[in-house]
Amino acid sequence: MKCAKDFCICTHTAPCERGWIAHTVEELKLVKTSKTEAHHDTIIREVVRPCPTCYPEKAEIFRKARNPEELGELLRAQSKMNQKKFQEEESWGRTRTL
Repeated sequence: MKCAKDFCICTHTAPCERGWIAHTVEELKLVKTSKTEAHHDTIIREVVRPCPTCYPEKAEIFRKARNPEELGELLRAQSKMNQKKFQEEESWGRTRTL
């Protein structure tokens, strides 16, 4: 199974699955049992991150992000840059010289 890129050099073998790598994340969550008592619960979540061979730009963004909020901001910024780049390339192709 290949990723979405046409000319990807990744072997797409474990741990890469179609350009994504699965792993688990442990989080501590504070749970209040009463007004004066509380305890921590460990929550284990299954998450994915981009394969550094298939998607090096996205993998770098995931590596740099310090928390989920920052990750969202960085991904949105990258998306806006890609949209602008696409619009510039599209308008360049439509420009005609007289």
